[in-house]
Amino acid sequence: MPPEDNEEMEENEGESKPKKKKPPILLIIVILNVVIMIGLLVYLVLRMPSGNTPPPAPAEGGEVAPAAAGSASAEKSTESSKKKENAADVPLSELIYKFKTFIVNLNEISGTRYLKTVVEIEMSNVELKEEIEAKKPRLTDLVIDYLSSLSYADTQGMSGKEEIRESLRHRINQVLKKGRVKRVYFTEFVIQ
Repeated sequence: MPPEDNEEMEENEGESKPKKKKPPILLIIVILNVVIMIGLLVYLVLRMPSGNTPPPAPAEGGEVAPAAAGSASAEKSTESSKKKENAADVPLSELIYKFKTFIVNLNEISGTRYLKTVVEIEMSNVELKEEIEAKKPRLTDLVIDYLSSLSYADTQGMSGKEEIRESLRHRINQVLKKGRVKRVYFTEFVIQ
């Protein structure tokens, strides 16, 4: 056979046999990723708590009767237990009091650094809000005096901020009579 015939036969053999196509690996990866993402989405949607759940019903017989009628200590314990129950029943958002934004110069020799912060306090009971409103000028002055006495180094790191929170809590509690500040929060804290 001449060499040209051999080439034609090989071409004819290649055309008569069906070629095996391998599925593209990229297509398989894309399909697998889509299936995994859909599964993850379904899982997250099913695990998410619904916003339509009703609030828990108040316990029956919520008031505690005094042990001895007319006993002053029994009445005080009843009042304090009512306040504790009220604080537990009240949403945290109602126990938070937000001060205005404080901008103070830090106690630095150059005097070029300042602190801008927003202070929010968590009250022990809702009645404390009235006292805080009545004493707001005094409390605002107290916070400004304390913050402006800080140096740049005092404000650095987690321990610095925690020390500031604790000191503010202690100073504010010295002024208040109807309740206590449980926690101090910084919702903004910028030093420049």
